[in-house]
Amino acid sequence: MMVEPLPAVGQTILPAYLRTWRRVSRHKAGLVGLVIVLLIITAAFLAGRLTPYRPDTGDMAENLLPPGSPGHVLGTDQLGRDVLSRILYGSRVSLAIGVYTVVVAGALGTMIGLVAGFRGGWFDTIAMRLVDVQLSFPFILLALVISAILGGGFRNLILTLVISTWVMYARLVRGEVLAIKQKEFVEAARAGGAPDWRIILRHVLPNVSTPIIIVSSLQIAQLIVAEAAISFLGFGVQPPDVSWGLMLADGRDYMMNAWWLAAFPGVALAVTALGINLIGDWLRDVWDPRLRI
Repeated sequence: MMVEPLPAVGQTILPAYLRTWRRVSRHKAGLVGLVIVLLIITAAFLAGRLTPYRPDTGDMAENLLPPGSPGHVLGTDQLGRDVLSRILYGSRVSLAIGVYTVVVAGALGTMIGLVAGFRGGWFDTIAMRLVDVQLSFPFILLALVISAILGGGFRNLILTLVISTWVMYARLVRGEVLAIKQKEFVEAARAGGAPDWRIILRHVLPNVSTPIIIVSSLQIAQLIVAEAAISFLGFGVQPPDVSWGLMLADGRDYMMNAWWLAAFPGVALAVTALGINLIGDWLRDVWDPRLRI
C-alpha cells in the first residue's frame, strides 16, 4: 500500500477529489481521448438529426459525388448513398459491438477467473487449460473461424467476439485473485465464517475491479478494429446494416477514382481507436498506484 507523504509546513491539504482531479488533469493525452470519444458518441446518438439522409438509401443519379458536393459534405458512394450518413450510423454499430462484447466477455471471464483463482482444484485446471488452448490460436483467425461457423449478422458477431476474448479476462482475474486471497482481510473474513461467495463478492471482486476496467477500456478499441476486419472480409455485419468495416469493403474497388469511400471510414475507425486507447492509458496512469509519483 502506498503512503502519501505528509504536507510541508504551511502547505494546504487538498480534499481527495481535488487531488484526483489535479492528477487527472495533468494527463493531456487522456483529456484529448475523452473529448474524441465523447464527440463520437454524441454524433452516433444524434445521427438522425445531423444528417437528412438514410444510410441504406441513395440516388443513382448522384453516385460517386466527390467530397464537398452540394448536400454531401463527404461525397456519395457507388449507389448514391451519403458517406457522412453511413459513417454516423455505422458508428452506432461499431461502438455497440465493442461495448456489448466487453460487457459480456468481461462478465463471463471475470466470473470464471474468480472461481478458478479462489477455489482452485479441478475447475481451475480445466478452465486454465481451455484458456491456454484458445490463446494458442491467433485472435483474428479464431474469430474468422467462429464467424464462418455461426454466420454473419450483428448478434452472431458479438457472440463470436465474446468467445474469442473471454479468456483474457479469465487469466487476468485469476492471477489477481491468487495474490489477493492470501491477504489478511480475506483470511479474517474466512475465519469469521463468511461463505466463499460472500468473500468473493465483498472482498475479492472490489480489489480486482481496477485492472478489469483498464483492460476493458483498451479492449473496446481492439474489438472495434476486429469488427471492421471481420466485416471487411464478409463474415461480420451484413447489408442493409452499415458498419465501418462494410464501408471499407465497399470502397476497396474504387480506390483509384473514389478514394473517399474508404478514406473517411478508415479515418473514423483510426480516430475512434486512438481516442479509446488514450482513455485506457489515462485510466491506467490514474488508478495504478505503481505509476503514481
